[in-house]
Amino acid sequence: MTIKIIIQPKNERTMSNNSKQHVLKSMNLGVYSLITCLFASASNADVPNVVTDIAPTHSLVSMIMKGIGEPKLLIKVNENPHDYRLRPSKAKALEQADIVFWIASGLTPSLVKTIPNIATHAESVELIKLEGTEILYMRENVAFEEEDHGHGENHDEHDEHDEHDEHENVDPHAWLSINNGMNWLGKIANKLSILDPENKTQYQKNAQLAKLELSQTGKKIEKILASKNDGNFLVYHDAYQYFEKSFNISPTGAVQLGDATDPSPAELIVLQNKVKELKIECVFTNPQIDPRLLGSIFNDVNLEISILDPIGIGLELGYNQYNNLLLEMGKNIAKCLKK
Repeated sequence: MTIKIIIQPKNERTMSNNSKQHVLKSMNLGVYSLITCLFASASNADVPNVVTDIAPTHSLVSMIMKGIGEPKLLIKVNENPHDYRLRPSKAKALEQADIVFWIASGLTPSLVKTIPNIATHAESVELIKLEGTEILYMRENVAFEEEDHGHGENHDEHDEHDEHDEHENVDPHAWLSINNGMNWLGKIANKLSILDPENKTQYQKNAQLAKLELSQTGKKIEKILASKNDGNFLVYHDAYQYFEKSFNISPTGAVQLGDATDPSPAELIVLQNKVKELKIECVFTNPQIDPRLLGSIFNDVNLEISILDPIGIGLELGYNQYNNLLLEMGKNIAKCLKK
């Protein structure tokens, strides 16, 4: 038997070893990348699909989901929630939703049927019905006089499961209450912790941090409005009483009490007389209203017309939107009442 011994040149052996090491290193990196991707995919797959109605709700949920996932937004900031109709491009988000957070049926009536019909596997969380939520009722007179912000009360736990509000005249702009914002942060964290227990610790930590930041925002607004409590002003649309009560400011009246309620000639005369009697110099309107409309109503007095935006048009969506929204409202009120 003949045995052949092949001796590889030294440089060739070295190249071979280097090549082997390179191949092994590449294989290890490839396997590591594959495993990382698989874990990331598994982690992302476990994160709930969360849908929200308006930008402030989206912001509150974004605070709780920081570092975990991103909620989806149904209603753009330049769309009117009151007459919103679901776009086909948004239907898929609802179909895939595990949970939907929305403010109230009084704000988005169309979602009352849309959510159960399309988000068939999702939990529907109407925030205004959650335990501990402060609710106010729509005011009845365009001149507020000394109305106490409409008999505020809190919902208890059984209200959370009621199919309809027992009071049809509930003011739905409840996100403008900083106390409601605080309450909802905790409730959102609890809901997501049940749905996604693996991330429970992070949800709860995020809620604690978000509450601290919101508390600091509240203190800033209190300082900004500290000397404005006795200022007289009007609002075009009575959408701000939750904010007013949070920071102890009181408008004299509103041109429009509800979204579908136009003032009568007699009510306009009442407001015009109030403006002259109290020498009111400031009136707030929302971004969707043409300021010239107010100019035509109060054409014989010198009024400063300012924007008070309850949704946050122009603010960046996401984590900071809710805090920035409340802060901007405080600044705009203080600026208009500077005299």
